[in-house]
Amino acid sequence: MVTEKLNLETHLRPLTELIQKSFRTVADDFELNEKTAPTNPAFIKSRDILKVTQEKEMAFYGYSENQKLVGCYALEKASQQIYYLERLAVDPGYRHKGLGKKLVQDARERVRNSGGEKISIGIIDEHKRLKNWYIDLGFQIKGLKRFEHLPFTVCFLEISVLSE
Repeated sequence: MVTEKLNLETHLRPLTELIQKSFRTVADDFELNEKTAPTNPAFIKSRDILKVTQEKEMAFYGYSENQKLVGCYALEKASQQIYYLERLAVDPGYRHKGLGKKLVQDARERVRNSGGEKISIGIIDEHKRLKNWYIDLGFQIKGLKRFEHLPFTVCFLEISVLSE
C-alpha cells in the first residue's frame, strides 16, 4: 500500500468529502449534529482543513484506488516525541478490508522516520467497537475526559512507534 502526502490545492475537495462521509456514520450512530458536536469531522468544511494545516504542524496523507481517495489521516506534531493522529477516515464502502489498519501502520512508520516516539489519538469513549479496534492494534488507554461542549466522553489512547 502506498500513501501520499496530499497536496491540498488538488486534493482539498475529495479530502473534505471523504472525511465528512466517513465520520457521518459515527455522527448518525451517536445522534451528533452541528449544534451538539460542531467540531466533529462529519461537519468539517474545506476552510477548516486549510486553517488547521496553516496554524499547526499538520499534514494529510491519503490512499487512492482507481484515482479515488478512499482513505486518509493527518499527523500533527505535538512535540518532538508525540504526534497526534487526526481524521483517520476510510470510505464506508472500503471498510472492514484492513485499510484502516494499514493507514495506522503507515502513520507509525512516518512518525518513526521523523524521530517521533508515540502517536496519541482521541476518540468517542462510548464507541466501543472503535475503541476495541485501536486496542487490538496496540493502543493503550491513557485517560478519559468529559468536555462541557461535547455530548460524549473522549478517550485518549497512545501507541509507541518504536516497536511493532
